Amino acid sequence: MRNKLFLVFSLVIVASMILSACATPTPATIVETKEVIKTVEVVKEGETIVVTATPEPVVAKEFNSPDPNTLVWATFGEAETLDPALDYETAGGNILANVYESLVVYNREKASEFVPALAMEVPTAENGLVTN
Repeated sequence: MRNKLFLVFSLVIVASMILSACATPTPATIVETKEVIKTVEVVKEGETIVVTATPEPVVAKEFNSPDPNTLVWATFGEAETLDPALDYETAGGNILANVYESLVVYNREKASEFVPALAMEVPTAENGLVTN
């Protein structure tokens, strides 16, 4: 009996949560819209409301290089190490990708296979380049 009561109670709670999640929210009614240029106080129904103007958004100054052939790259840090076994951060990874080349890389069409990069062929047990 106690388990049945617990089951019914749980179903009622789940159903009420589902119904409350499906309810559409009622939008707030806008009574009056005014453009605010400075800070003003509005008195409505005995309540004072202080309204401040929204500041203009700060527009970033556009960077124009004197030489249009110059690439400007903004980064957030410097490489901590250039050892590929120890590097884990983005700045070092970008440098390592341009300095080191792997023996094999992933196949673009099928990521479960390798293709040779610096190696002449992919090492496997069948071609004798990998031993047990």
